[in-house]
Amino acid sequence: MYGTNICFSFMTMIMINQKRWMIILLIVLNVIVLLGQIWPEGAPPFARSVNILTMVFNCIFLISLVGYSTRRIKPQGR
Repeated sequence: MYGTNICFSFMTMIMINQKRWMIILLIVLNVIVLLGQIWPEGAPPFARSVNILTMVFNCIFLISLVGYSTRRIKPQGR
């Protein structure tokens, strides 16, 4: 019983760290996209690729949030 709790908490920590890095990546990409919208003349030649990549990552992240919130964690019986 204790082993499953330790394993579950370790996996939860890994998921939180992965989501934290995903959020940091999304913030950086969104800032680049925003700067390209505010100052289009200064946009780099790869700006279109960054825009598409940002949209894809945003969709993946939002879908994972919806999937995580709809999953129910079953309480362990005593």
